[in-house]
Amino acid sequence: MTPLRFFDFELDPATGELWRRGHTVPLERQPAIALACLASHAGRLVTRDQLRRAIWPDEVHVDFDRGMNYCIRQLRAALGDEARQPVFIETIPRQGYRFIAPIQRPAAAPPRASFGRRAIAGLMFLTVMALTSAMLWDAKMVDPSSKAHHHAVAVATARAIHDFLF
Repeated sequence: MTPLRFFDFELDPATGELWRRGHTVPLERQPAIALACLASHAGRLVTRDQLRRAIWPDEVHVDFDRGMNYCIRQLRAALGDEARQPVFIETIPRQGYRFIAPIQRPAAAPPRASFGRRAIAGLMFLTVMALTSAMLWDAKMVDPSSKAHHHAVAVATARAIHDFLF
């Protein structure tokens, strides 16, 4: 799962880790699961029963109402949210909760710039051609009889690079 971003928070739904501006925001396990469930269903009602099933397995017996209220209080404290004027978690009385903050799902990371086979060969080709051209045009360093040899080396190198590329 990709991280979910909202305002200056980032949540990893798979691990329940929450960050704010790159710093970890401590969350207990159950509130973290509740936040991941709510944020993953942003804009939609998540019933109290759906949250109960996400947080506590059927075989676990807890005071559900007290536990759910604790989770939501912890989330609001961690997010700096208020029940009366919510920015993140809206209470739908006797039904459940809705995550109301806009979620920004980061686009897939752009591929890292890498020099593939063609790019490396292209750079080699340009380097060889530049060096060969400099040698051919500098009459002081290269005598006229060896220009043909340098030209033949440049052509052979260009062909080898071309074959490597295509």
